[in-house]
Amino acid sequence: MRFVGWLVVLGACGRLDFDPSGARLGDGGAALTDGGADGSPLLGPDAAPCVPGPWGTPVALPGINSAADELGPWLSPDGLELFLSVGGLFTADIYRSVRSARSDPFPLPTLQDELSSASTDFDPMVSEDGLTLWLSHVGSGGTNYVTEASRPDRSTPFESLVPHFDLSDSSNEYGPTVDASQLTILFATTRLGSEKIMRAERADTDDLFELPEFVSELDSFGNDRGPSLRRDGLQLLLASTVTLGGPSRLRIADAVGDTFTTPQDFAPTAADGEQVDPSWVGDGRAIVYASDQAGGAGGYDLYMIERTCL
Repeated sequence: MRFVGWLVVLGACGRLDFDPSGARLGDGGAALTDGGADGSPLLGPDAAPCVPGPWGTPVALPGINSAADELGPWLSPDGLELFLSVGGLFTADIYRSVRSARSDPFPLPTLQDELSSASTDFDPMVSEDGLTLWLSHVGSGGTNYVTEASRPDRSTPFESLVPHFDLSDSSNEYGPTVDASQLTILFATTRLGSEKIMRAERADTDDLFELPEFVSELDSFGNDRGPSLRRDGLQLLLASTVTLGGPSRLRIADAVGDTFTTPQDFAPTAADGEQVDPSWVGDGRAIVYASDQAGGAGGYDLYMIERTCL
């Protein structure tokens, strides 16, 4: 199982704006937006409409994987900018790689000094506009807490790291993800014993978050990790250990109002080993995640699965 120090790490996410049409990727009814191999956007007004087809076969992210552990991926909607955490026990740091076109392999990731410390930093997640980054940091007391950073544009390094002690207690909080408004955050915590998903709200981005609440509908009664909500808010991915001592598997749930359906196995990524840290890309035509399945370059490697447009 994936451990960083004393815990299993994950990515998380929040509820996005609800689509009144009720269409879901799970039933093929949602109109997505397609990105081209030249780096054209996967979402936004300039993207071509797309009716999603079946999922393809997972492939390793080109140019990224090594003998080290690559974990916690976040890939920009245009498919060009990748943030990830690299490292294992007590050694994880934040890295970034940028490519010129989606048809190109990623160049060697570079350490982001402004986001990495002498301690452990992992599971970066970037806001929809690319200007706010959320990550998990191990503090001097040995517990994890959520941290936020910002930048004026995508070509500038992140700065102004701000710890979110409003989300913390004496346990570990990690793997944050926010919705499009950055008013809702989901993350994992050990405050209930095993790993569980919690959600918190705030009225304005300058406000503190209110008291987090347990998201009981996502509880597998094992360890639940890495929730990632699709951009339109209609589906959520997470990694769960549904059998005692078993590996983490990706699961998927539909969003219904402010709640979720019971997560089901996400069959397209089924393989030996573990699957962790899922992250939707853009409108949901692609997913990136980490796995220690056989045939990889190292311990955990990054994989991507896409669905074509019909």
